[in-house]
Amino acid sequence: MIARWRFLLTSFLDEWAWIGRRRPRILLIVLGIPLFYPFVVSWLYSLDTVTERPALVVDADQSALSRSLVAKLDATQEIRVTGRPDSLEAAWRELAANRAEVLVYVPPDFSDRLRRTEQAPVRLWVNAANMLTYGAAYPGVAAAVGAVNAHVGAAWFL
Repeated sequence: MIARWRFLLTSFLDEWAWIGRRRPRILLIVLGIPLFYPFVVSWLYSLDTVTERPALVVDADQSALSRSLVAKLDATQEIRVTGRPDSLEAAWRELAANRAEVLVYVPPDFSDRLRRTEQAPVRLWVNAANMLTYGAAYPGVAAAVGAVNAHVGAAWFL
């Protein structure tokens, strides 16, 4: 049994020695890339972290509930509210000029619909040039909307 393992180990070492002498590029591909690739990719992604991405919020409702939603959006780690344009068209111009990466639209009937226990859609647009921004902005907005939803649900229950 030990002789078989010794034979297997010597064969393995002889094969790697042959590859190292005759084909060093194969050795680089087989060992070098798997060892260094994760470090290079993580370094590249660390340069463009996805925390506090600039966001615009168009609050067409202007109610206490929508202001609470905007405050919760700004409190998330993923989004930083940098502007509150008056109209959706102005916000689109800001987004097109790359002054922000995220646009959140709160409709004018947001609080009325919630009072009637209906769904109130909150629209989200993300500049997907950086997919990491999309991957962070969506959960950030969902967390803020979920927090407002929990608050409204608890108030309704009480």
